Amino acid sequence: MLIHEVANHFGITTDTVRYYEKQGLLTEKHVCRRTNGYREYTEASLARIRLIRLGQIANFSLAEIRSGIELWESGLTKEKKAEIWHSQLERLDKQFELLQESRSFILNKIKQLQLQNN
Repeated sequence: MLIHEVANHFGITTDTVRYYEKQGLLTEKHVCRRTNGYREYTEASLARIRLIRLGQIANFSLAEIRSGIELWESGLTKEKKAEIWHSQLERLDKQFELLQESRSFILNKIKQLQLQNN
């Protein structure tokens, strides 16, 4: 896949894809150069970008994502990998709780405004 195809697939810009490369999130196993100099993205790059995007949605910084990837690829045991996933799940659960609390607050404010208008 070419860079514009990858960008379109994820709804991001080509600059974003290049930035991921510059940040070390995409490596030579994800991107190779054609003889004409164009970047060719592998299937592994699609999986990696999906991981990056999901990490960003979960409010992980690119630095946190990169260090997590490096740690993951360092040859951890299955037990340690499971521990990492559990830790990340706990973080997401906490964010979810806070979002629910924020949502309830906003709904209550809307109800108050509606009652004032009656």
